[in-house]
Amino acid sequence: MRARKLLVPTLLAAASLIPSSMPASAKGGACPPTASGFSAWDVATEPYQVDDATDANGNGLVCSRPTPLTFTEEAQTYPVYVFIDDRVPV
Repeated sequence: MRARKLLVPTLLAAASLIPSSMPASAKGGACPPTASGFSAWDVATEPYQVDDATDANGNGLVCSRPTPLTFTEEAQTYPVYVFIDDRVPV
């Protein structure tokens, strides 16, 4: 069975959560404080694809926060996440 990446349309809005006041050249490399619920996420994680689109600085990492929602693909249930780029100034 071939694994395929999914694009969860409801998460496309997550990319808009990146603060617009942050300069495009910001490299960052950190997620918001742990209390925010966000943690580091490798964009190579299957079956998610929206995380790739959120990786604005191209370093292969984003920040993720789980939601109470889930989706099912080929009888496997996956959690739905909110993704933001890891450009939080450190």
